[in-house]
Amino acid sequence: MKMKIEALSSAFHADVMDVVNELTLWFDEDARLRALPIDLKFQDGFVALDDGRVLGYATFFVSEGRVTLG
Repeated sequence: MKMKIEALSSAFHADVMDVVNELTLWFDEDARLRALPIDLKFQDGFVALDDGRVLGYATFFVSEGRVTLG
């Protein structure tokens, strides 16, 4: 496996949501259906890829001089 890290873009949003939807113990229904789809539109981040397949992701935003990881 050769992992690649790329900037999160809207092209990856559906694949990120596929990862999120598999992690039902980590993300509750509200997060999966409401919060995360909105957050992806407004937060920056990165995706981890293996042969173009999204394995994971990290998001972040800056507010009041602080970085918050999502």
